[in-house]
Amino acid sequence: MTDMIVSFFSGAFGGALTWLALDFFQRPFRGFFDLKKESIQVLARYSNVSARSKQMSPDDDLHHARPLNPEEEVRLREAEAALRDCGAKFLAFSRTEKMTLMPLRWIGYDPAKVGSNFIGLSNSIGQYGSHRNHYRTQVERSLKVTG
Repeated sequence: MTDMIVSFFSGAFGGALTWLALDFFQRPFRGFFDLKKESIQVLARYSNVSARSKQMSPDDDLHHARPLNPEEEVRLREAEAALRDCGAKFLAFSRTEKMTLMPLRWIGYDPAKVGSNFIGLSNSIGQYGSHRNHYRTQVERSLKVTG
């Protein structure tokens, strides 16, 4: 009878420990990859959004403004907001899921860097040129979408 009780409590303890491990490690880890998937969808949705201006030279900040029609302006603003939202989510993740950061870094992900790159892209998406291209490339690299 004592062996049955010990066996029962050992199983219950093992189950509780497994639940704890899954809840505190696996769920945030899975959450990162869900956020990655959502962010890649945002990138695909707004990859061809029109810009308000064009950078005249990669070395300076001279711009040539181009007026957008109302539909293009609305879509650009949606893109800026969606990209900024992705960046904010990655930054929040990096500041709240500390125990998940080390395993993610082992496999080459840095949520804070991803978030900063998304914020940079949201700030530069309204202008054609090297800044927009740079942040787009950095977002894709930090998410391991491209090599």
